[in-house]
Amino acid sequence: MKSMALRNNILIICGCAFVVVCIVVGVIVHNDGGRIMITHQLIGQDGEQFELREFARTNARIAVILLPNSSQSQSELFSIAQQFQNEGFATMTIDWRGHADGSNARFSSSEWSATAYDVDAAVGFTQHKYPKAKIVLAGGSFGAVQSIAYAATHSDISGVIALSPRPAIHGVSIALAITQLTKPILVIEYHPVDDTTTQFPGYALLQTSPSTKKTYQAAITQASGWNVVIDQEDVIRGLIDWIKQNI
Repeated sequence: MKSMALRNNILIICGCAFVVVCIVVGVIVHNDGGRIMITHQLIGQDGEQFELREFARTNARIAVILLPNSSQSQSELFSIAQQFQNEGFATMTIDWRGHADGSNARFSSSEWSATAYDVDAAVGFTQHKYPKAKIVLAGGSFGAVQSIAYAATHSDISGVIALSPRPAIHGVSIALAITQLTKPILVIEYHPVDDTTTQFPGYALLQTSPSTKKTYQAAITQASGWNVVIDQEDVIRGLIDWIKQNI
């Protein structure tokens, strides 16, 4: 893998509903056999900083933003991001504010709610870099909640993948938001092997969405959030196929 350090740069992105300041500090561009990964530091509307990794694809038609579980480091999603990149999707991963080391910071509910600014900044950055691409938010657990909450009120999001969503996590509720979500949405959550019922939190939530393109999948892997997908090649392939067919 070849790496190249770039000079410091400041990029200001202005939108009608928000102002995003993206400060690119000592960027490292990794080139692994033509696969490009770039590290960026973003500052959201409220002044908090977090890290975004860009798995770049020139002229991408679709851009996917991967939002981690609340206690998860984005590095755990790199292999998935690379597979998405190989399929032609420009792909972004982020660390939630205060979670660069993957630790579960002791945030208050208001601080967890403020992570919506992280999503806003990541979307603004992606729109700037890939203005012609359709954007998909894909999140696990808390990331799934923020994906649904954001997509329900932003017309510039084209689809949602929600892994193990719950009505509310860390004080962030999506009970109302999902009733307004008309975008294509895929929900995946764990089911016990011997349980054939469908009355699980993610399934119940999905039924309240007015979307005409909503898909539900039960995962036998005993895990939640992105852990339903990690190292599960058939599930990852399913995510890729769903994006290609619905976005």
